Amino acid sequence: MKSKKLEMWGLVLILLSSFVQFFILSKSQNLTNGAVIYKLETKLDRIFMASRSNFQTLQPEPLKTMVKVNPEAFDSYEYAEQNKSMAETKMQTELFGDVVTVLFLIGSGLIILAKKMEIDALEKTTP
Repeated sequence: MKSKKLEMWGLVLILLSSFVQFFILSKSQNLTNGAVIYKLETKLDRIFMASRSNFQTLQPEPLKTMVKVNPEAFDSYEYAEQNKSMAETKMQTELFGDVVTVLFLIGSGLIILAKKMEIDALEKTTP
């Protein structure tokens, strides 16, 4: 009877780890990846604006058909603040990953222990 309780708790922990994996960890990873993509796109946009501005400066007057860029747009660097928030999100995602791993390992260990107890009980009763 004790082995059945251990097996049940092991299955509950494995189910809990699967729940965290599918519904929390994967969403957290998607948010982290989306934030990284946003940062890269923002940097690429600024690089494009700078190169377009250089093109306008270096080309003769008839070819200047593009919109001018405000040079002050390149003086503000918000990346440090974005990186700070990304560090917190990354830490939370890693924590969820560690919780999933620990729950899965404990649950698996409980199931293995329960099965070993059943086998030992069968060996004691069988001559």
